[in-house]
Amino acid sequence: MILPLTTIPTKSLHEPSRALTREEILSPEIQQLIADMIPTMYASQGIGLAAPQVGKNIKLCIIGKDAIPEDFTETDPTKDIVLINPTFSRINRRAALETEGCLSVPKKQGKVKRYKQVHVEALNEKGEHMSFDASGYLAHVAQHETDHLNGTLYIDKAETIWDIG
Repeated sequence: MILPLTTIPTKSLHEPSRALTREEILSPEIQQLIADMIPTMYASQGIGLAAPQVGKNIKLCIIGKDAIPEDFTETDPTKDIVLINPTFSRINRRAALETEGCLSVPKKQGKVKRYKQVHVEALNEKGEHMSFDASGYLAHVAQHETDHLNGTLYIDKAETIWDIG
């Protein structure tokens, strides 16, 4: 099922989400939410989607397979990545200013500085621990989606913002 998107100025987008327990992750409700978030992301032409963007303030996000490099070996590069309770830490101090958009901030883009390489720790859709190093676009998307779970939108960090339509 395609879920409705939550957009600004909805207050809940700026509220931190709560972590999920393993029992909650395995529940039919969360498994169905994961199953619904993936087609919602693609129907909206997104590369990632966080649960707050569909009105659920829980620490769950999806990174689309198009953000995963072909040589990525930590997960199956032909499948979307489900991250639950994710955290990231920078691998080094190198950062880049890149253009970003967001399904929850329609018709706008901005320049956001993000780390070029991060280490991600999370649980997957089975409640199993996963960790991986990400660089480039995947690192950028992982930071963007994790920010959503902490109540931060890219427009809160952007150095410049402009209309795109």
